[in-house]
Amino acid sequence: MKNLYEALPQQSLLREKIKRVMDSIYLDTQLNKCVWYVRKLGDVRKLGLSYDDPSIANFLDRESLTGEDLEKYIESVEDLTIRGIKKFHKLPKNSKLLYTLKIDEELICHDKDYLNYLEGEFKEKIFKDTKTGICHLCGNKDKVSNNTTWFKILKFFNTDKQGFANGLTKENFIKNFSFCLSCYEKLLAGQSLIVNKLRAFLNKKEVFILPTFLVPPTMLNIADL
Repeated sequence: MKNLYEALPQQSLLREKIKRVMDSIYLDTQLNKCVWYVRKLGDVRKLGLSYDDPSIANFLDRESLTGEDLEKYIESVEDLTIRGIKKFHKLPKNSKLLYTLKIDEELICHDKDYLNYLEGEFKEKIFKDTKTGICHLCGNKDKVSNNTTWFKILKFFNTDKQGFANGLTKENFIKNFSFCLSCYEKLLAGQSLIVNKLRAFLNKKEVFILPTFLVPPTMLNIADL
């Protein structure tokens, strides 16, 4: 949350909300990591949590935490929080948890500033320090990348065996296949369509449906992807 706060524009309403939350119930660890400050949470039993554990109780009267005590506190809060949530929702102990956050009953993941932040992160990491070249998809001359980190199901070429690289040099993988920003965004949109609309399970195995479009492509709403 701290990293998101620092990345948002100064005038962002979401940034103001996050600042209010951090000031209210979070302990700033100075480690680019924020954890709940138990003393500020009040009655956490309504959250399905209990901090009666000695590993937490020992820290309740401290005005500040540093060094080894801080590390132990962070580990204890994280462990007890995860165990408490699983117990409250009757989840198996070995289950994996995915989280989302609400502030003032509004999901952060639906906030426009947050979506712009994610889009910027995708573009910055994929096209950072790229050079001008020819996009293999549209043929235009532009900044191009061959970073397929966010392509989970789209597989274009081998990128970990140097013998498959142009000229047998790993730096030349970009000559095998590269794309501009515009095509990259379209590839991500297509991947999102496949994962969200064309995925199914057969005998507990993930399968993807090959569609025959019975309606004009213009009837597909890109915003719903």
